[in-house]
Amino acid sequence: MELQWPLILFTTFVAWSAGLFGTQALLATGGHAKRSQLPAWVASAALLAVGGVAVFFHLEHWERIFNGFGHLTSGITQEFVAIVVLAVVAVAYLAAMRRSDDGATAPKWKP
Repeated sequence: MELQWPLILFTTFVAWSAGLFGTQALLATGGHAKRSQLPAWVASAALLAVGGVAVFFHLEHWERIFNGFGHLTSGITQEFVAIVVLAVVAVAYLAAMRRSDDGATAPKWKP
């Protein structure tokens, strides 16, 4: 069995991105680490982008990637969906964070 380095890189970078994003969001809900919120978000987005690019390189013919998107059960489609979902959540979080009073904390739920 040969190592599929692009898949290893995809898994590592996307998991790192999700972990960093989750930790940052958890700290923001507690009102901690206000100065590191934006740099952590940028680092998380960069890690997600690197992981997303790594997906393409494990295909022998990457130009045929759209053939895989036609099947929801294919691995490449599931990887793509995971990246898009995390990106949408991260952008929504960034927008909410920037609208907060100090620009670095999670918005408070109003009753």
